[in-house]
Amino acid sequence: MLHQAVEQTCIALIRVHLAYRAEMRNLRRLLHLCSCFSNAPIEMFLSGSPDDERLFEVLLKSYSRARYKDTFNISEDDSWFLYNKIIAFVALAKVMCEEKIAQLTQQAMLYNEFANPATAAN
Repeated sequence: MLHQAVEQTCIALIRVHLAYRAEMRNLRRLLHLCSCFSNAPIEMFLSGSPDDERLFEVLLKSYSRARYKDTFNISEDDSWFLYNKIIAFVALAKVMCEEKIAQLTQQAMLYNEFANPATAAN
């Protein structure tokens, strides 16, 4: 479920920031697509440390391995670390989306004032 939380959060970020409907499910690709508007999402998972890379690989493989293999295991420490990282990622995404929506709302209001000066004066 952590994999799906990251996937859906990335899809929401992309939709809000790029107005693009991402159909892909690959987390690495989704995070790279998020890099078109911010490096913050990918840097949460891939800071450059070997441990971050290892945990990201666990996250990438967790969905299919947990679903299709009886032998998938993850340490309790790793699972808690990923859980907390993903909670922080969702919180970051919420702030990013709220800021972008506020920016778009402001731009729409300015456009309406420019396009309809008589309406804006009332």
